[in-house]
Amino acid sequence: MARVGGYSDIAHLYFRDRLWSHPAPYFDYRFEYPALTGAFVWLASALHSGVVAYFLLSAGLLLAFGVASVWLLGRIEGANPWSFAAAPALAFYGVLNWDLAGVFLLLCALWLFHRERDVVAGAVLALATAAKLFPLVVLPVVLVLRAADRRWRDALRLSLAFMAVTAAVNLPVAIDPGAPNGIRSSWLYFFTFSESRPPRATIWKPLVDDHSNLVTAPLLLAGLVAILVVGVRTRNRHGGSLLPASAASLLWVFGVAKVYSPQFALWIFAALAVAGAPWRLALGFALVDILVFTTTFGPLYPGFGPFAPAGVPVEVQWAAYGLRQAFTVALAAWMCRELLRTGVDDIRACGAPRPDNHRRRAPANPLVQHRLGHRFGAGGAVGEHSEVPLEVRAGPPEAR
Repeated sequence: MARVGGYSDIAHLYFRDRLWSHPAPYFDYRFEYPALTGAFVWLASALHSGVVAYFLLSAGLLLAFGVASVWLLGRIEGANPWSFAAAPALAFYGVLNWDLAGVFLLLCALWLFHRERDVVAGAVLALATAAKLFPLVVLPVVLVLRAADRRWRDALRLSLAFMAVTAAVNLPVAIDPGAPNGIRSSWLYFFTFSESRPPRATIWKPLVDDHSNLVTAPLLLAGLVAILVVGVRTRNRHGGSLLPASAASLLWVFGVAKVYSPQFALWIFAALAVAGAPWRLALGFALVDILVFTTTFGPLYPGFGPFAPAGVPVEVQWAAYGLRQAFTVALAAWMCRELLRTGVDDIRACGAPRPDNHRRRAPANPLVQHRLGHRFGAGGAVGEHSEVPLEVRAGPPEAR
């Protein structure tokens, strides 16, 4: 437990599910992950009959997804790929589970949505949701923003693409004519397992425990609705609100959910990167994540490490989990606040007169600075090739 890579769900489930005999998830055994992850496991196990080869193949594919994720972030205007590439979570949890596949597909969908290739993006988002369920929260963000702009046809087309791909991935394993309700129980197990799963690694376990669903479900819904409202109100800001609102939705999910697994940090770093959050926020969460790692797998795990046999008090571990949860909620709140603040700043920066003698300044928010740099030139000037700073080119619209 005291070293990176000392445990992996990939290897553990190889033995639990007897993958050396090449069983098919959902058909031969129940599997607590969505269908695309089941396909990943089945293909990787079908190619090899030994745990080492199976693990190395899985790790290689996940590494490729991680590298591709960094490349995609580099192509998204305003994103900060290094917030993800330099995250300690990649070393800690890159091969702990299959999350990097879902992260890559989500980033691909967001990139396509940002380029307004909605049909393809809807299809890719369906694949991301079929790998891990978390990307589902992006769908209402996109649909509400398209509806707010009266782009009803785009909303309909991406919805149809999402539903078509979701059906294509899930129906072959979900339909069982011999089952009482026509649905394979081993496919439904993912949903029943998630719903009945007790709280883990969150403050909900010591606070509400068995009644956690009564608390987390309303909190989750209320927060996502609030983020949608903020996204609609700020959709005309530079760069739009789709990426920050999507990132805030993801952060809110991991901030209030009843269950947290260490590899979920990969999604949090990806959300910070895609929204172009400042380095200090990524660094702050990285420090918290290191604390979570050391209390979950490292020397601060209760009862293990150099402090055994008495061990570190379990309260230290719960403090780390609570700090992680509070920090994640704070990140979501910060992102919403920045959306609201920069939405006003961007309107002013585009020519609306200010009361202080019509003087304008470049917005201080790094999210906006980065996007304005791409939009107006490397120096932040208004003209495409102008070398005159934005501060100098102040004045009412009619004077310019």
